Amino acid sequence: MKKLLLPLSLILIGCFKEPEPIDVDMLIERDGVFYTKDTGEPYSGPIFYLHPNDDFFLLSDEVTLKDGKPHGLYKEYHKNGQLKEEVTYNNGEIIGPGKQYNTNGQLEKEVTFFKSGKIYGHYKEYMYHDNGQLSQEETYKDGKLDGPGKQYNTNGQLEYEGTFKDGEIYGHYKQYMYHDNGQIWWVTIYNDGGERDGLDKTYNENGQLEYEETYKDGELIESKEY
Repeated sequence: MKKLLLPLSLILIGCFKEPEPIDVDMLIERDGVFYTKDTGEPYSGPIFYLHPNDDFFLLSDEVTLKDGKPHGLYKEYHKNGQLKEEVTYNNGEIIGPGKQYNTNGQLEKEVTFFKSGKIYGHYKEYMYHDNGQLSQEETYKDGKLDGPGKQYNTNGQLEYEGTFKDGEIYGHYKQYMYHDNGQIWWVTIYNDGGERDGLDKTYNENGQLEYEETYKDGELIESKEY
């Protein structure tokens, strides 16, 4: 009996093997539900969509259907083969999380929550310099800046960071400047009125603290030299 265990286990694994993805053109779509052409029943299983690109085909979409509706992870690709978008479905409805990428494979948009198939709450957007370094990461709500935001220089160093609300700076934000050798030079804090407000710090090229200045609504309150 022991000799039968291995072959039997292999047979069982074979029985539960995932079905091969089929071309969506083999199905019929009505009101957001995909049906088989031969039986007319809602289809369950992985599918893909191919689009022509010159003389050959590239994968454009891949998703699994359950009772004819998208269910699980959905992926879409750029024509160069890079992943373009991925999002999670449940019974035909987007539930998140979702991500979008540019043709270089860099993350452009990140969404955590969906409600009734639409973005619910905050989402993030990322922009890049021509050299590929991250330029900005921003948080949005209802199409407006709302939440933390950061801006970077072409070397990938942080230049600004702050918080937004309804598209405007909310509270304080920081500005960073650097020496030519990459060491931090200056850290300045501003209020939402654009005035210096808080503790400023100045460093030498070796990263050592040289000055500290405290401001309130643009007025210098106290300074220290080291």
